[in-house]
Formats: sequence, C-alpha cells, structure tokens
Amino acid sequence: MSLGRSGPGVRSGFLEMPRTRCGGVFLVTSEGVIAAGARGSEAFGQSLVSFVGYHESGAFSRQLSERIITKHIELASQGYSTGGVPPYGHGRFLERPDDTLVEIALHQRHTERNCHIRFRPNNEQRIKTWVWILKRLEAGWSAKRVAQCLNELGIPTRDAGRTRRDNGVEHEVSGKWHESTVLAVATNPIIIGVKEYGRYSEGVHHRAKATGFRPGTEKKLLPDGSGKTIENDVADRIRAAADFAARFAPERWHRLQANLKARGTAQRGKRKAHAPAAYPVTPCVFDLTCKCGGIMHCVVRKDRGVGRPMYRCSIYTKTAGKKCN
Repeated sequence: MSLGRSGPGVRSGFLEMPRTRCGGVFLVTSEGVIAAGARGSEAFGQSLVSFVGYHESGAFSRQLSERIITKHIELASQGYSTGGVPPYGHGRFLERPDDTLVEIALHQRHTERNCHIRFRPNNEQRIKTWVWILKRLEAGWSAKRVAQCLNELGIPTRDAGRTRRDNGVEHEVSGKWHESTVLAVATNPIIIGVKEYGRYSEGVHHRAKATGFRPGTEKKLLPDGSGKTIENDVADRIRAAADFAARFAPERWHRLQANLKARGTAQRGKRKAHAPAAYPVTPCVFDLTCKCGGIMHCVVRKDRGVGRPMYRCSIYTKTAGKKCN
C-alpha cells in the first residue's frame, strides 16, 4: 500500500495505519517502509517518522506557495511578466541589465542571469484592431456584435492555429471571436500602458493580493481538493507601468470599464447553456417559492456521471444563495 503526500484519502490512510499494519500490509511512504510485522517501539518509531514526514511535506507546499507568490508580486510591481501568453498584439521581450530588449519566441525559455520578460506591442495591425474594438464598445455596440463583425471580416484571434485541450480532448483553436474573447481584450489595461497581475487566482494554499498573499480557505476549494478559480477585486490586483506609451486614452478606457460593468450587471455570473434548444420553456419557468419570481435558468449538473439537465433559479445563481431560504 503506497501513501502519497496530500489529499483526504491520504489523511484517512494515515489514520488507519495501525489497523492496516496489523492486517499484514506493508505501508510504503516517501520516508520509508513500515513493516507489517513491526511491534512495540519499532512500530511506534516507524509510524512517528512517517507522520512527521507527512507534516513536513505539507508545510513545504505552503512555504513554496508563499515564495512563488512573493516573487511574482515583486516582478509584477516592476511591470515584468510572471508567465503566461502575451495579450493580443503583444510579444515577449527579454530585458537585459543594460536595458536592451530582444524579442523571443512564445515558448522559448531564457537562462540569462539578471534578465526578465516584458510584454510589449509587436503587431501594429492587431493593436489597431484592439483600438477599433474599444471604439465600437464606446459607441454602444455589444460584445456579441463586435465579435460577429470581426468574424465576418476574417480577423483571427490571438490563439488561432494553436492547439489546446478541453475536457481531455486536444483540438486546434478555430480563431473565432466570442463575447468573452472581446471582453477579455477590452478589459485588459495593458492597452493604456499598465501591466496587471492577479486578476484571477486559483491557489490551494495561498492567493495573491496587492499587499502580499492571503491564505486559501475551504470555501475556495473544489471537491477534488483543487483550487476554485475566482476573479479578484480590482483592489487586490497589482498594476504597474508597462514601460511603453499608452495606445488608447486612459480616461476613455476607464469610462468604458465603468460602462461595461454597468451593462453586464444583469447577466454576470449566470452560466449559458451549450444547447439552448434543449430548454425551450426557459423564459416561461419561474421560481414561485416564497414569492421569489426569479427566472429558472437551464443548467447541467455534472457531479453524477455525464450529468443531467435541470433548472436553477437565476436569483440563487446570481447571489450564491444569499437571498434564499
């Protein structure tokens, strides 16, 4: 029987260790082997070493997350990249100690000491497309209308031609624009010369914030023990100068952000069905419990097998149950 380093299954395995050993099973841990026939002080010593090793391995993970986040915040505060793919119309540039910049490939790793990566514009046509998107949204266009127009013009997205994996299936990205793609571009402040870090977080042990890191909580974990991805408040994000001039007026960009936030209030946080035709009565079904009156939205519950269709109250979804009994 082999025991790993984390997870509820491992904890229960350690609690059952004495009974399992007495049953004639050898326990193999990262610190050694606990013999099935061990008795008395020998068995106690082997168990104690394993418990201490298990505790230290968990402490190491927490300390490692603190160090990684602290380093990321240090880099982000200076406008450097902390990893990931550059935004639309931007590339990766290696900044050397003498302030020279050299563009490097997307997945190329650099080994030069005292050098860091910056995101900088490298495609003027895409930057013009970005500005065009912002102007259309300023004029009152919806993100869906902008996406349709870009697709009709044959303008591909940043990830067109790349491969990605969704639900375990690898496929080539179509390069089509969607509402979420348009909004991701429109809400990125790098177009006004500001590099942002920490918009989303999914850490298990710690998560970043503007003044350091904060510990993770059980509420931010999924049933499998992994971190739940959440969007952080603007106050918890780190923003720094991106080391190049703004390509769009900052005051116009900030007004647009307030406008976009006001526009999306009614639908924010509500999942959309992949097959709307499967729920033809959605606009006609309401939650009448306790005089609620909320529209019932179609969802698929995926915690049992392939999932089963169901209806969920829109007010419950939007408020995370805070206004429900």
